[in-house]
Amino acid sequence: MTYMQEAGVALAQHLYTPGALALDRKKAAATEVSAWQRPADMAPPRQRRTWTPLEDRILLEAATIDDAAAALGRTHRSCNLRRWRLLKKD
Repeated sequence: MTYMQEAGVALAQHLYTPGALALDRKKAAATEVSAWQRPADMAPPRQRRTWTPLEDRILLEAATIDDAAAALGRTHRSCNLRRWRLLKKD
């Protein structure tokens, strides 16, 4: 798994604290990753919304994906994928 941007910085700082026992090349890489800063022209990361049991019920009871998307304030794609995952689980 690859961690990038803020997640990569946080992981490198957590795993490679000052004075921690590590290979020199790993310490050097962690130092380089830890120095990363989001460029001013790069958009901030979007916050993920987790699905609640109520939203799952609304999604499954809606007549169409578009109806569910409108009711939940989510995209058609998001609702379609979530419905597929819920139905596949059974």
